[in-house]
Amino acid sequence: MDTPGARRPTPGFRYMTLSHRWGTAAMAAAGGSICALALLGGRSGLTRLLAARGLPCRALARADGNDPVLAPIRDWLEALLIRGQCHALPVSVDPPPGTPFQKSVWREISKIPRGETRTYREIARKIGNPLAARAVGAASASNPIPPLIPCHRLTAAGGGLRGYTGSLEMKRWLLDIERP
Repeated sequence: MDTPGARRPTPGFRYMTLSHRWGTAAMAAAGGSICALALLGGRSGLTRLLAARGLPCRALARADGNDPVLAPIRDWLEALLIRGQCHALPVSVDPPPGTPFQKSVWREISKIPRGETRTYREIARKIGNPLAARAVGAASASNPIPPLIPCHRLTAAGGGLRGYTGSLEMKRWLLDIERP
């Protein structure tokens, strides 16, 4: 029974890592949802990402290899980042916390079909804010679970590649393996 005014304990975060050609990815879950995925930097990159999102991660424990949330995502990432195989994500992923604007951008990015790209401006138009291309870029950069929300499918006007949380080399590679 909850006591009025009592502080609820912060759920423990658990994590897994995956080594790949660019470095080490790390993903964290709390409860039944993934909450962050750092494509580079391993556990320290993950800790920085969680802290930047205001998530207290003092209790970051290594997950069991069969963790029901993280294991399917690790296996999917392994197929993608190591073997270059594009498959549909085997589990549904809850939308991460964010501002209403960020969530609208992430929802629209998630609709971009594999093998296709959209510009920041196109996404701004789709969400009903055609002058917000830079804000779309900022929302994309704050995506806590790339490539689950496939922000690598965003390009600058004219198709040029801009920054990616992994690296531009990783972004280019992901786009190449997604093309039919």
